[in-house]
Amino acid sequence: MMTHSTRTLSTITMSSNGRSNSTARRAMPAIAALFAVSLLLIPAAVSANTSAESVTANDAKCLKCHSRNLKKSLEDGESLSLHIAQTDLTHSAHSQIGCTGCHTAIAGKKHPAKKPISSKRAFSLEQNQNCRGCHAGKFTQYEGSIHASLVAEGNATAPVCTDCHGAHAVQSMAVYQPATGLP
Repeated sequence: MMTHSTRTLSTITMSSNGRSNSTARRAMPAIAALFAVSLLLIPAAVSANTSAESVTANDAKCLKCHSRNLKKSLEDGESLSLHIAQTDLTHSAHSQIGCTGCHTAIAGKKHPAKKPISSKRAFSLEQNQNCRGCHAGKFTQYEGSIHASLVAEGNATAPVCTDCHGAHAVQSMAVYQPATGLP
């Protein structure tokens, strides 16, 4: 006598005319081949990710110091973190232009480590001008915005480009969410 679970197993392995169901067995080599191909693609994906994590020789020179937890003492008594996470830089929409693409005061010149910085806000305002070089149209829009008006009035909390778009982990427009302003 066949129990319910045996009958269910029979239904799965036997067709209605009593012969064994070979459809699943015929599909097994194709499934195994797809699995094998997917295993072969894993090293390529890991390799592509590793190359995306790499930086140019010039950027590596910058990160030699800036990947450490360094701070700069400011004239107002505060300190400014000089730490840059390599992953922020490599995943940034600006990764292709490198450090000196934005930090033009350093490009081809002696590093301005001794240059005094009065405050974090003064540094942000100075660095905000770097965005103008590549984003002239957007910067013109910014200059006509309430944000720029507040900056001009001396409002210490008025946003500059990096307050919304980030300084080193700049996201591409493909992942930018205009409704929230966040990636």
